Amino acid sequence: MQKSKQMSILKGDPAHLQCSVLGDNPIDITWKGSKGQVISNNIDLRYTIREQVLDEGKISELSIMKVFRHDTGVFTCHAKNNYGQDQMTIELVVQGE
Repeated sequence: MQKSKQMSILKGDPAHLQCSVLGDNPIDITWKGSKGQVISNNIDLRYTIREQVLDEGKISELSIMKVFRHDTGVFTCHAKNNYGQDQMTIELVVQGE
């Protein structure tokens, strides 16, 4: 798993944060926001999480319908299966007024 990356996005645009995990399924993926809060589809209507199971692992995508300045921060993707765990951070920078 890639350990970290940075994304810049314009205020008001949608953001798509993607986390690709290699490993044996089942893999449990959890997203956390910059304040450490767990993100799920029902926390904020702007957020949607889609997962795709692959032969060699899983892809999880956190979409934010419309980003605001307060969305700037570090998002963390935590992956866990029976053999261990890993995480990746994505620094989201929202640009514009």
